[in-house]
Amino acid sequence: MALVSVLPTVRHRPPSRCCTLTGTPEAQPAKPSVTLTVPFAFLPTLSVTLLECLRDSTVKFVALTAVPPGVVTAIGPVTAAAGTVAVIWAKTGAPDDVASIRGFIVPTATPGYAAKDQKGKLSLRASDTSEIHLEDVRLPKDAILPKTGGIKSPLSCLTQARYGIAWGAIGAAMACYDEAVRYAKDRVMFGKPIGATQIQQVRLAEMLTEITKAQCLVLQLGRLKDAGSMTPQQVSLAKRNNVNMACECAREARRLLGANGILVEYHSMRHLANLESVYTYEGTHDMHSLILGEQITGLAAF
Repeated sequence: MALVSVLPTVRHRPPSRCCTLTGTPEAQPAKPSVTLTVPFAFLPTLSVTLLECLRDSTVKFVALTAVPPGVVTAIGPVTAAAGTVAVIWAKTGAPDDVASIRGFIVPTATPGYAAKDQKGKLSLRASDTSEIHLEDVRLPKDAILPKTGGIKSPLSCLTQARYGIAWGAIGAAMACYDEAVRYAKDRVMFGKPIGATQIQQVRLAEMLTEITKAQCLVLQLGRLKDAGSMTPQQVSLAKRNNVNMACECAREARRLLGANGILVEYHSMRHLANLESVYTYEGTHDMHSLILGEQITGLAAF
């Protein structure tokens, strides 16, 4: 069973558009259906209101109708088109009620659920990125993930993912550095390897220095994690720093490779393209800057 956790980047829609949800009471056909309308609401990590779960004990199903149909596009290796279950994080209350965020298990065979793979990507080409459509999706009440509530629920998943990304970005940077070193030693111009020139040695020295600093950062973060004292803000610092570092290393390695750097025989430009997605997903670089800014000043800027 493929489990798809979707914390999406959503195509922007005007705030006047709404999400309309209808609950049908069980075994009480005389009662009219209940219709609730709430505006789309954007959050730092949950981008848009998709569902509202009716709390009335007589309601067996909740239904989703987006006006227009809800469309979410998840950046990253999300195989929503091929999976059997999607986990959708959504609001269950007023747009400004952060505590109402809940998780929903949505079987992909549910009527009204549709997903298709995105084609023509220039980044993360080896993985699937899916676009999810939700329209009049009816779910039983037990589709709600138990014990979820508030932004802490999806963020607890994000913190672990961001921790892994902070390590993984170093691997991409190391691959670029290794390719650059080998090329600098082997590529001969004007009778000597280009690695014997000052400009290329400076490039390599900067790459090695930044990679080493990033390794020390995540090593200490891992020690804090093992001790149970790691904080989300510390993870934001590591993800922000290490992904940006890896982007710079990939860019400098590509430049060291010269014209050969754009060929498929070399990997730095592929890493650079993939890292541009990593720069955005699991919290953008700018979002992590604001998380750190709030931690430093005690003042939220978002």
